[in-house]
Amino acid sequence: MSCPDCTAAAQRSHWMFTAGCRGCIARGVARLPQFRKVRDAGVLDRAYRQLLEQAGVTHDEVKRAAAADFEQRAQAERGQQRRAA
Repeated sequence: MSCPDCTAAAQRSHWMFTAGCRGCIARGVARLPQFRKVRDAGVLDRAYRQLLEQAGVTHDEVKRAAAADFEQRAQAERGQQRRAA
C-alpha cells in the first residue's frame, strides 16, 4: 500500500487514485483489459510492455497491485466461477 487510496482499494471498491503514487499507477494498469489479456495468456505482449514503459511501472508491481486490489480479487473470483460452470 502506497497511499490512502491504495489502502482503501485493498479493503473495498474504491475508484480514486493519487497522482504520482506508484501503487495507484500499478493498480490502474491492473484494471485495464491489457493486463487481463496478458495474465490470462501468460505472455507479455508488445503492447502491454509499451504500456508498462509509458506508465513507469513493472509487471511485478502491477501483479502485486492486482493481488492487493479488492476489485481485481472480486473480478478474478467471478472469472473462476464462470470457468468452473
